[in-house]
Amino acid sequence: MEGELARVVAELEATRAELASCNEALKSCRRIGIAMGILMERYKLTDQRAFELLRRTSQRRNVKLRDIAYQFTLTGSLER
Repeated sequence: MEGELARVVAELEATRAELASCNEALKSCRRIGIAMGILMERYKLTDQRAFELLRRTSQRRNVKLRDIAYQFTLTGSLER
């Protein structure tokens, strides 16, 4: 009984951690999508070109793409 309870608690904790990870991924995906939409409207880019611009900026600056997208949605600029 005690071993079963410990197993269930461990599974619950693992599920909570996975859910938190999924929530973070969803927030990142939304932020990237918003940044792409702004770029597409501002510069008349396709979604592929907007993503490529974010990706190249991320690589050039050695900053995670989600952080580039977040900064861009706050400042409207891809510069530092």
